Amino acid sequence: MMDAQIHRGPDDFGLYQNKNIVLGHRRLAIIDLSPAGRQPMSNEDGTIWITYNGEIYNYRELREMLIKKGHKFKSNSDTEVIIHGYEEWGVDGLLQRLRGMFAFAIYDPRSTIHNSRFTINYSRLILARDRIGIKPLYYSYCDDFLLFASGLNAILASKLVSKEIDPKAVVLFLLYGSIPPPQTIYKEIFALEPGHFLIIDEKGLKKNRYYDLKNGFLDTSLMGISFPDTPYDESRYSKIAARKFNTDHAEIEITGKDLINHMDKNFYIMDQPTVDGVNTYFVSWATNKSGLKVAMSGVGGDEIFWGYPSFTHIPRLFHLFKILSWVPLGKRTAQFILRNSNSFKTAKLYSMVSNSSSILDIYLNYRGLFTKEQIYKLLHQDFVRHAMEGVEQMSYLQECSEINDEHNQVSLLETTFYMANQLLRDTDVFSMAHSLEVRVPFVDHTLVELLAKIPARYKTIYPKRLLIKVLNNKLPDEIVHRPKMGFTFPLTYGCEMN
Repeated sequence: MMDAQIHRGPDDFGLYQNKNIVLGHRRLAIIDLSPAGRQPMSNEDGTIWITYNGEIYNYRELREMLIKKGHKFKSNSDTEVIIHGYEEWGVDGLLQRLRGMFAFAIYDPRSTIHNSRFTINYSRLILARDRIGIKPLYYSYCDDFLLFASGLNAILASKLVSKEIDPKAVVLFLLYGSIPPPQTIYKEIFALEPGHFLIIDEKGLKKNRYYDLKNGFLDTSLMGISFPDTPYDESRYSKIAARKFNTDHAEIEITGKDLINHMDKNFYIMDQPTVDGVNTYFVSWATNKSGLKVAMSGVGGDEIFWGYPSFTHIPRLFHLFKILSWVPLGKRTAQFILRNSNSFKTAKLYSMVSNSSSILDIYLNYRGLFTKEQIYKLLHQDFVRHAMEGVEQMSYLQECSEINDEHNQVSLLETTFYMANQLLRDTDVFSMAHSLEVRVPFVDHTLVELLAKIPARYKTIYPKRLLIKVLNNKLPDEIVHRPKMGFTFPLTYGCEMN
């Protein structure tokens, strides 16, 4: 399992085991480069152990607080802060204080149950994932054992879990282009949801939720990727930004041959299907080639500063479909006009008109890959019907209906669905493929919560209005006023890129 994840931690490795548990770790050394930062790591007396992936941004403040309370540290790593924080505050208090990106496992063999007649000693394992879902955590659980890892390939490498495909996950991928947790592509492996932790003890497995973004909605180098002779080439704008801020600028040219040469590794690293990610793979590859181990990403900027067209398009479609439902024969007329078109976009509109009654329905069609009607044509009817029943019960998606404002409903979905399930997962998977840690400052939960509290009317005037205003004209006009374009690879130009 550790060998399957060597790309995530090429600098060092460690192993801890006793009669109940084996913890392994592959290390990408960032903060404390000394052997003192090696994992798995224990507290002073070796009674509590941790294996952890991520970065705690406020670990220095937490370290000072714990030292004042009498805790002794043997390293300068943020890992040790988590151990002592768990000792001092327990898992709930620890998670509420952590600020950053993380997935960790804490093994505690000292837990006790007291009553008037006896005391029971037992051990427990805690698995936890950060609030927004920046770092991944997968697990497989049965009565005899629990396996967990940062990647699906590591769990499969144990040879203890079946590779049987989950039909529900197939439908989810075809619908949305990604597989939202807790499902994975494999029937026996699950993804821990963002803002959740698991406790495994003598009672079995219990999942707890410690963070809910929904409650937050109240009414310096530059790296460029160039695609020569295609409409997707943004090298001009990266050069303008580099000149403006006087940064070192590296530009890597990607060709069709590069794409083909890396295809096998790309699919292996991918773990499970995604319609995105190849772009992050090559940016990370280029960054690693330049000698960097840590990079910053703008993931989250569009989701929390409302840069996507979805923030205006989806509420407009919602009100349009409401009007159609009020007009006599309005919905049937629209269906008749759209039904027989071969256009992909028209097929999605037909599905929206036919099936949409809420912001959630429209959003899932808008963001989705295939419509329900198309999937029924692609796959066996019984296969789809069984899987679709589970899809429609994804309770965390239904939470958006508890928010009154349509724009904020879209914002919650863009953050907890599209960003968490696709962008953040792909960023982690494909950057760690090249032993690169990517930090996402826009996804700091305090910033996300702050933006969520700002009324929609201040964010819908034009895309990313608040982000542009806070920069106070520090960006060149060519960048501020350029047309919106996502970071897309020119796959349709592949035959010409050689």
